[in-house]
Amino acid sequence: MKRSKIILIGATFLVTLGLSFTSPTQAATTDQDTATIVKSYNDVPESVQSAVDDLIDNYITNNTIDVTDASFSRPTMSAVMGVHSYSDFSKIPIVKKYLLKSGFEKADQLQGITFELADHRPSSADMDRTYYAGIRVLYNGKQIVWKTVKVKTPITASKPNSYTEPSNLVGTVSATHEEGKQYAPLLDTANGKSNRSLAPGSDWYTDKFIIDTQSASMYYRVSISEWVSERYIRPHANTNLKISDPITSKHNTYPVSFRAIAGEPLYKSNGELWNYTLPNNTRWKITSIGFDQFGVAYYQVSTDAWARADQVFY
Repeated sequence: MKRSKIILIGATFLVTLGLSFTSPTQAATTDQDTATIVKSYNDVPESVQSAVDDLIDNYITNNTIDVTDASFSRPTMSAVMGVHSYSDFSKIPIVKKYLLKSGFEKADQLQGITFELADHRPSSADMDRTYYAGIRVLYNGKQIVWKTVKVKTPITASKPNSYTEPSNLVGTVSATHEEGKQYAPLLDTANGKSNRSLAPGSDWYTDKFIIDTQSASMYYRVSISEWVSERYIRPHANTNLKISDPITSKHNTYPVSFRAIAGEPLYKSNGELWNYTLPNNTRWKITSIGFDQFGVAYYQVSTDAWARADQVFY
């Protein structure tokens, strides 16, 4: 049986089935422009088709999503590239927390169905700054449904960075320094770039942490409005982080880079740190991917040993 249709919600989109998700062409842009759905069923069993329709039409939101954590960050979206079963797909933070509504009961009817996520972000020259999350549904490897959902603009020209709300953490961090520089630089969230830095080997009390929603980088507070990146310190165990919902990784190995000073720290699933790090310029076999409650992805490289995904690789 063959059935094709295009459903346009909120605005008119020009979408060609089968093209990769790069930059959908919009005829108009308003606050109501939220989603577009393209369907093309060919020899798909009725029960499978019905389950896919139910999921896409009724349980994947049509509304613009406001992502307030790192679920839509480049590293997390890079970590979950590739096709997934529905079980794994539903665990991915952008899906679980923002796209998927509760109550879908036809997962057992999705035989032969896999899912793939994509994202569209503006280039530096793209001034309209439109963001979209894309869901590609495949039957036996062939695309049958393509749906995009608009993501509320997380950054603007006047606000080039976006961070999670500060979370509590009590402990100390030991500064190393930025690669190629003598001191560890600081981020000043109140006054812009700080002109202060931390001396190598110095210890600093910290009481809160934030996460960059676009880069997934973690920062620890060391003064009223100044924060130091995890890349430039030996971090403190963070039991406010809980890594869970492991899924199959489409990446084979995790490359350690830009870690010549302190190495790559490894977390346990309860937020504690192992007492060793991964050496710089090494690669490690990935066995699965997990996520913390802030939408950050982690690569499992050993038993309960997780490396934060704060870089993009394909």
